[in-house]
Parts: sequence; C-alpha cells; structure tokens
Amino acid sequence: MNLSAELFQSVVQALRVEEPGDSSDPSGCTLRVRRIRLGGRAIVIACAGASTGEPVQAVARDVSPSGIALTLPLRLVRGDRFILHTPRAFGCSAAAMPSILCTVARYQHSGNALYTLGATFTRVLSDPKASPSAPARLTGADTA
Repeated sequence: MNLSAELFQSVVQALRVEEPGDSSDPSGCTLRVRRIRLGGRAIVIACAGASTGEPVQAVARDVSPSGIALTLPLRLVRGDRFILHTPRAFGCSAAAMPSILCTVARYQHSGNALYTLGATFTRVLSDPKASPSAPARLTGADTA
C-alpha cells in the first residue's frame, strides 16, 4: 500500500531532521523506490493478535510512499506488525497523530540492544487530516 501524497508529505515533514536538499538514499544501494532520509523520532506499538504492546520510541531512518526504515530497541521479525505514530505531523496531541499499520519486511540486529528494520505500510488506521471521523480499529484481518 502507498500512502496518499498528502499523508506521505506529512510523515516526511514530521520526521525529517536532515537538510531540505538531502533526499539521497542513505544506504547507497539501489532500491525499487527512492527513499527520503529522515532522522526524526516516531512511536512504535507492536501488535500481537488483537492486543498491542507498550509504545516504544524509534528513530525513523528513511521513508518512501510504500514503507519506512526504523531503528528501535524492540526486536520485531519479518511478518510482525506494528502501529506507527508520527507525533509531530499534526501537533503533539495523541488524537492528532496519524496511525499507520506496518508490516516488517526485514530486520537486523544493530548492536547495543537496537534493531534496524524495514517495513511496508499496510493500512492507514487514522489520518486526522482526512476526516474528523473516528479512527479505524484493528480487526482480526489486520493483526493475523
């Protein structure tokens, strides 16, 4: 799934700490989709079945319309799902944070109890800019 252009731009603005002209691929490798370097902080909440874990702070490394790379102190493996919150996207209130369900595509132990992972965007659970309606809830299909 790709994020809408407006939501993608909001995520980039919320998590970017690099210079505005720096949009190069941070790994130097050739990827299917061009990625934008970030460096900001996001909140990750792991999903297991119909329950969720505690919020964990992560560093957003880069993003494309279809996925994100993060470094965090939580071991998630391929196929695991988590909810991504970008706190600065629409202000700091929890109600204003977009919630995006993501699926881990790859992970690597980075040392010092940190893990680097790449995840695809699976579903937008809530987007405060899109409509004032209640956020979508996780269903069995989202967490299976």
